Amino acid sequence: MAKRNDDRWPKGKSECASFEELTEPIVRALRFAYNFQRKNNKRAIPWTGLSLGPDCAATSLSPEEALSKDSLTWSLDEYGRDALEVVVQIAVQLGIEQGRRLAMNKLKEQLALPLIHMDGMRGFMWDLKDKCGYDEPKEKPEEVEDDGEAD
Repeated sequence: MAKRNDDRWPKGKSECASFEELTEPIVRALRFAYNFQRKNNKRAIPWTGLSLGPDCAATSLSPEEALSKDSLTWSLDEYGRDALEVVVQIAVQLGIEQGRRLAMNKLKEQLALPLIHMDGMRGFMWDLKDKCGYDEPKEKPEEVEDDGEAD
């Protein structure tokens, strides 16, 4: 059985790996397994998939922009990233967006549970009030003024 590389993740469970740590091993594995040769070198790569979410789009080009002729040329000239690496980066960004959405849904579920319980408790308290015959006090209790001094 192959050794797991979990120890390569940053030590804290909430710390994130760098983007290169996510994409470079994928590109290396693809290059190891396949012989890639770019065709249509002087053209943009058409994109019909999903776009990036607003969080990712704030710091990254959209897939359509990243796969434009000019952007592909710039990525190769400035960073040495060919079209395959750009496509893998887009795939990882989409995975990050999907994970963000899953986490947000999980958070919404977790936040909804206390509200459901609070509504249930509120209903229970109203029922208890009715069963016990509790009425609101007729007179308003006296308010104590705060003199601003700590006890």
